[in-house]
Amino acid sequence: MAVIVRCLFLAAMCAGCLEGFCQNNGENVNEEMKDYIYILTLLPEYQDEANWTDEVTMIANSHFNYLKELHDTGQAFFVGRTDYDVDNKNNFGIVVFKAKSQEEAATLMSNDPAVKNGLMKAEVHPFKVVLM
Repeated sequence: MAVIVRCLFLAAMCAGCLEGFCQNNGENVNEEMKDYIYILTLLPEYQDEANWTDEVTMIANSHFNYLKELHDTGQAFFVGRTDYDVDNKNNFGIVVFKAKSQEEAATLMSNDPAVKNGLMKAEVHPFKVVLM
């Protein structure tokens, strides 16, 4: 019985290592990457849908495509938002992702088109995934 338990434990560890290896294009970066979260909120003027021009909509679409690419490449592993209307002051979004450092995490957040183009403000924090 103890041998079976040890084998299952080793298999689970190997599967976790392989998952990290595969998600990062063959580079095992689990040891050097850390989890971060950035929290996004609309600037107050965009909480009124009357202020959403075609340009603002294009920025929002670019924002979505940026997050989709981060997710598709395995760098972002959770992306979501509250399910409130745009005008609700409690509305926010989150991106949970991996980066090598706080500086790299801040750069990734700053490159989000919604942040870069002033549609949303954001703040980044170190994050620890406890349960998934």
